[in-house]
Amino acid sequence: MQKSRYPSKQFLYSLLLLCLADLSTAQVQFPVSFAASASSLTSAERSQIESHVRASGALWAQAAQVTAGRSIEVEIAVNDAISTGNGGSVTSSFVTNNGRNMFEQGAAFELITGVDPNAAIVDVRFTFSTNYLRNELWFDPNPILRSDPVPVNRTDAMSVFMHEFGHAFAYNGFNDLNTGIPQPTFWSTFDQWIVPRPTVSARNLFSGPAVVSTFGAQPDLTTGNLFHWANAAAAAKLAHSTHVHSHNHNACGIVSIDQSTMRTMKASLAPNTLIGELMNGVVFTRGTRYLISPLDRAVLSDVGAASLLFTSGFE
Repeated sequence: MQKSRYPSKQFLYSLLLLCLADLSTAQVQFPVSFAASASSLTSAERSQIESHVRASGALWAQAAQVTAGRSIEVEIAVNDAISTGNGGSVTSSFVTNNGRNMFEQGAAFELITGVDPNAAIVDVRFTFSTNYLRNELWFDPNPILRSDPVPVNRTDAMSVFMHEFGHAFAYNGFNDLNTGIPQPTFWSTFDQWIVPRPTVSARNLFSGPAVVSTFGAQPDLTTGNLFHWANAAAAAKLAHSTHVHSHNHNACGIVSIDQSTMRTMKASLAPNTLIGELMNGVVFTRGTRYLISPLDRAVLSDVGAASLLFTSGFE
């Protein structure tokens, strides 16, 4: 059978997606460097990480509708004392005083304004354990298209990088991780919308107007892992998160579970649970691809890290 001289529809569709992705964030670059602690990573592993950083960063730039010339430098570090990974902006930027000094994530500030708050220092740092990178994460052969099935025994690396970029751009702050109570003199653009827990048995809520309009109510934040969505009592023993608390950011990592475990868990949860959100703070499900959601876009609006008008309607 003679082969057609013309490209297939699938090829043309793939090419279109690549062009659209490239055009929409043509001026936002995400150069990657590796810390000395990452010296054990092979060239192939570095190449995979670089492609996923660029692709996941571009998706957040698209969500914020930023296409102006920007360079958000990302450093990859390795720390085998942690079990999974964490990430965030390496600094924050003062934006105003509304009773407390308010700070925005440094990477978000640069993404929107074009002003680099820390000059020659990298803007974002991701830290992973070697075991997590090599034995838990699945690196997509085409992280832009994201069309290959994610293996059921692995966690989608693109989803993990997107999650950590979420902290670098928006989901971060300084409020007490358990109570939600703000610091006396400063907070972040995310912190300002956190409703502290009135009692030990209550949950922290998020009161940002864009988020409330999108979700239809004040969604709950993860108890003890504050800069995330959702709670699930059934997963309490699974969600062992690593926290880094500083004046710059809180970073975290969440564990992964199999799809069968997630199905069992969901059976006991309310229908409007946020456990399936990219920025949930409980667990990631293996074999699952997570996306930047309408709720994430609403958060970008609430924290001022977006050049778009959000569209309400949670899906």
